[in-house]
Amino acid sequence: MINDEISNRAANIEVRVAKDTASEILKQIKILTLRAK
Repeated sequence: MINDEISNRAANIEVRVAKDTASEILKQIKILTLRAK
């Protein structure tokens, strides 16, 4: 039980980090696109 809880928490953290990274990349792309115009 405890191990499942820990791995669930770890997975949630990974998902959050991945989402943050993805939105950060999208922001950078938008900035570059605006500069290119």
